[in-house]
Amino acid sequence: MDQLGWKYYIVFCILDAFVVVNIFFFYPETKGYSLEEIAEIFDGPNVVIDIEHASAEKQKASYSRYSEESS
Repeated sequence: MDQLGWKYYIVFCILDAFVVVNIFFFYPETKGYSLEEIAEIFDGPNVVIDIEHASAEKQKASYSRYSEESS
């Protein structure tokens, strides 16, 4: 590592440039999208249905837990 010296910064800049190019070409744009649209981009078109289903099940579970505690 001592032999690299100032050359390490060149290596670091090349790696940074590679990361920036990778992000530019392979990461999808998410600016201006709703959370549901972003979830669809990353997880596929059926994710909104799954979120709604999971939310309904979570509400049922919390209601049943509440009713058990209050009785």
